[in-house]
Amino acid sequence: MFAVAAVAALSLPVTPAAATPPGPPLAAACTPAQVVSGGDFESGTSSWTPSSTTVITSRAGQSAHGGSSFAWLDGTGGTHTDSLSQSVTIPSGCSSATLTFWLHIDTAETTSSTAYDKLTAKIGSTTLATYSNLNKATGYVQKSFDVSSFAGQTVSLAFSGTEDSSLQTSFVLDDIALNTSGDTAPPADSTRTPAAPAYTVSLSSDTAGTVWTGHESTTFTNASATPLTEVYLRLWDNYHGTCTAPPITVTNVTGGTAGALSVACTALRIALPTPLTQGQSTTIGFDLGITVPSGADRFGHDGAFNMIGNALPVLAVKDGSGWHLDPYTNNGESFYSLAADFKVTLDHPTSLSVPATGTSVDTPAPAAVR
Repeated sequence: MFAVAAVAALSLPVTPAAATPPGPPLAAACTPAQVVSGGDFESGTSSWTPSSTTVITSRAGQSAHGGSSFAWLDGTGGTHTDSLSQSVTIPSGCSSATLTFWLHIDTAETTSSTAYDKLTAKIGSTTLATYSNLNKATGYVQKSFDVSSFAGQTVSLAFSGTEDSSLQTSFVLDDIALNTSGDTAPPADSTRTPAAPAYTVSLSSDTAGTVWTGHESTTFTNASATPLTEVYLRLWDNYHGTCTAPPITVTNVTGGTAGALSVACTALRIALPTPLTQGQSTTIGFDLGITVPSGADRFGHDGAFNMIGNALPVLAVKDGSGWHLDPYTNNGESFYSLAADFKVTLDHPTSLSVPATGTSVDTPAPAAVR
């Protein structure tokens, strides 16, 4: 057989990322506050939305970290889900916003390697942490998270616990607090960054064109006066799958350290090895896998046709509002990225037609696959 390498090179003018606003915004005044209501659970369910009346309790079997009441999620020994949430408003202008809570986990599970039962802590659409039966402890352990990026927002603080069909795990929460403090935060930097992204992509397909694998890299510059310590890749088409079987996979990251997926697995944080100062450039790379699901959509296969819209990971944008990590929506367009250069090479069987810009070159496949 022969393979066709289709090279698509698209160069777009890069929009200047350092646009100057009409005038510097005024810094917001910091009013230190503790914004979680009823975090000690002594007032019952008045400030919380639990999945059942048994979640906030003082019943026997568990004990409080302080006082007499606590939140007890799961612990049934059967297939079960409990949840607990509260809407919180984090005031703007403070340099620090820290979420803390005390967590106790006990379990009848005996495994030391498999997370059968899990507790997830989230703020807004961001997953802060996931705990499991593997994190069991004899007493309470305090957990702490920097949530200062949510300043000026009203978001949901939520905990969700799930158990499988046997052997109980109890997730017990108490003394939940979100404290804001510190000097008045400086005005946010409105410069859009990372700027001038240039993507290089090389992908090979299976015979049907539904599976593509290869490598992608992107070079970018920090246009902001604020050092860049991280970037986010938007994996938009993971909306069309699940977090356990995402259609877009990123592995073997170079030039940074990959974190956990967030925003329904459509955002991947990459921590940079050293802060990128204004005007400095760097490159991150990764192996890329694309599996096109069934469906007549901008990303999906329908009969003999494969639509692969938005399949390539692109950099999220940071500006005066912080990182733009909006969720995917079918109602309009949630995609936001800066103009960029793309050099894309597609290697596929001759039987597969790929409409693309660029130059098509017939190349014999290696002897091993003929």
